[in-house]
Amino acid sequence: MTSQPAIAETPIHADESTRTRLAESALTLFASRGYAETTVREIIEAAGVTRPVLYYYFRNKAELFCYLVEREFDRLYLEMDAILGRHTGCRERLKALIGLVFEGAQRSPETVQLMLRFFFAPPDEPMRLDSDKLAQERFDRIAKVMAEGVLRGELKGGNPRALALAFSGVMDLHVMAKARHPEVELTAELGDGLVDLFMDGAAGAKAGRAELRYALDGIYPVGPAGGTGRSKGKRKP
Repeated sequence: MTSQPAIAETPIHADESTRTRLAESALTLFASRGYAETTVREIIEAAGVTRPVLYYYFRNKAELFCYLVEREFDRLYLEMDAILGRHTGCRERLKALIGLVFEGAQRSPETVQLMLRFFFAPPDEPMRLDSDKLAQERFDRIAKVMAEGVLRGELKGGNPRALALAFSGVMDLHVMAKARHPEVELTAELGDGLVDLFMDGAAGAKAGRAELRYALDGIYPVGPAGGTGRSKGKRKP
């Protein structure tokens, strides 16, 4: 059994900015290289600190990884709850939620990469985090919006959890596209258009169609007769 590094005594120059620098350096490395391929040496060199400084803040590499994941989910839950408290209408809530998620992906693609690695290529060693529980808490908040929308007649029937799954799938597909293709722009207009499409249906939604058409153009392009296929040449204005 591998022993855990001892918690170091307080380094001379330890402060919150040092913790932040360690976290951001680790985020960049974990996102680009993955957990297994990232070493403690690389993290401390990128942060410009010594090994005892890292162990003062984090017990080991796994604890640092968990800290980054928890930090993002804590922020997300807090901001989602604020949206649910500030808005009452289903459409307005969904637009605010997708705007929150898109803005986060635009601001920090590295965080999106970290989350994708956590859920789809988790570290081999045991982690104290429960990925299913973390995802469920996010999903439950979206399902609550759907359930209240059904009760108020804003959504015409349907299982709230099925509706939440459909909406989450559309939203998360765009976030994953952003992670793979940084040139994708997740704009507020795109988010609004996706919500209008979800609320009104493909036959009735008009707002945001141009934005929807071009958001993933060249990544998931539309070919002849509605088929898919890589478009050639430059995008037309």
